[in-house]
Formats: sequence, structure tokens, C-alpha cells
Amino acid sequence: AADTKKITSFFMKNDTQAIDSQSYEPIKIDDLSDSKSEIIDPYTYWINKKLHELKEQLEKHHDQLTIFEYNYKRAIFEYLTLLNNNNR
Repeated sequence: AADTKKITSFFMKNDTQAIDSQSYEPIKIDDLSDSKSEIIDPYTYWINKKLHELKEQLEKHHDQLTIFEYNYKRAIFEYLTLLNNNNR
């Protein structure tokens, strides 16, 4: 459509760089204290969990995926990485 911006224009330019695997490890429920004041954001937890799963799939099964499947999963991975970084 005319006069519309690309979705990528809403993200900071430095967010497009590769993110190391330790920056989005899933939250481990066992590691959390029993304090009632600590609240886990379910959206952040889901994003971290999905990022971990996608990264593992892309690294271990890239040779079994079609180009379309790989690019689709990679795009989702990059989008969730940007989304997760904006929540911090």
C-alpha cells in the first residue's frame, strides 16, 4: 500500500545484529524463589521458550528443512528476538 512504512522501520537498527544464545535462555521455574513479590511475565516466558526451541531447530535440523521452512522459522526467530529485546 502506498504511504505505509515497513515493519522493520519501527525497530532500532542495532537490534538486527545477531543475538548470542545466552541472552534469551528460558526462565527456569526451579531457579525462582517462592517469594510472592516475584511475578513471571507469561509473554516473556513464552517468547524465551519459543526462541530457544526455534534456535535449536534451526541449528540441529537445518539440513532437513526446505528453504521455505528454514526462512519462515528464521524470520519468526528474528522477529521474536526483536520483540524480546524491546521488552527489556
